[in-house]
Amino acid sequence: MIRKDPAKKTVYVLLEDCGNHDIFFDRSSRKDDYAVPYVYLREAIENLGYNFVPTFDYKGLGSYDDVAYIISITLLNQDILDSLSKHPKEKCFLFVNEPYTTYGLFYDKRLRHYFGKIFVMFEEFVDNQSYFSYLHAQCNEKFAENVPEFEDKKFCVMVQSNHFCPHPKSMYEERRKAARFFSSVGDFDLYGARWNDFSCWKGAFKTGKLDVIKNYKFCLSYENIHDQCGYITERIFDAFYASCIPIYLGPKNIYDYIPKNCFINLTEFSSYNDLYQFMNSIDKETYHSYLSAAKEFIASPEASVFSSRHLAKTVLQHLNPPV
Repeated sequence: MIRKDPAKKTVYVLLEDCGNHDIFFDRSSRKDDYAVPYVYLREAIENLGYNFVPTFDYKGLGSYDDVAYIISITLLNQDILDSLSKHPKEKCFLFVNEPYTTYGLFYDKRLRHYFGKIFVMFEEFVDNQSYFSYLHAQCNEKFAENVPEFEDKKFCVMVQSNHFCPHPKSMYEERRKAARFFSSVGDFDLYGARWNDFSCWKGAFKTGKLDVIKNYKFCLSYENIHDQCGYITERIFDAFYASCIPIYLGPKNIYDYIPKNCFINLTEFSSYNDLYQFMNSIDKETYHSYLSAAKEFIASPEASVFSSRHLAKTVLQHLNPPV
């Protein structure tokens, strides 16, 4: 049970699922250190002087009288918005964690009537009035251990679910295209949901992602949407921390954030056959130069903007200390 200090105002975090509240209190509650950014966020807000309460009770939230701020990280519906409207919008923040190809409501301009600040990864929406920038916090805090030697690694893997979306900017069909090509040339494995029709499918990964990816030289790491500046998730970082070279497809300004010597950019190749030939040409020395560059980047100040601490700092910049 979460205890509140009655003398303090409270920051409520609105969740989609009542079973998720433990991610704010226990770093080990999820695989792949998924809970780490949430734990940092709670600690930062409590250190500022507020109570911190994760909740899925959006109906009750409308009647709470100790609200300092409400931070929503859930999918939305009109019932939730109606409940939030009982509080001044300046107290309500929204963190958008899905692209518009997946969940278009997040990008509906009418949300500005309910939220004083909306945090997005897509740079095109940022105006620093209603929409503010944030970068996806990486959960990993250490590199995979017991990584096989170059000559002992398998060739290529993809660890992503097989979703469907009709939006032209969605990358789900591109993932299937890549899976069809690499499964035809061999030494390729698929992990994740709904790849049942592929003979190379290995099912869901039972351990952490890094423990899977570290066994391969290359990992196909495609974002959910292509060419959208600022949208960089954990996919490329999972490969970095697994000591694996990512074959990456993401924002068109990726080199503004991550050096090109750390990964292989799919857009540099005219076909999957050309990509495959290039991958096969990489010897042990060249391979390790990619891994070294990735580790150097991870240790650099440039990578710190993707850290859990930086996300917590981003939130705190928009919270007034309690009076």
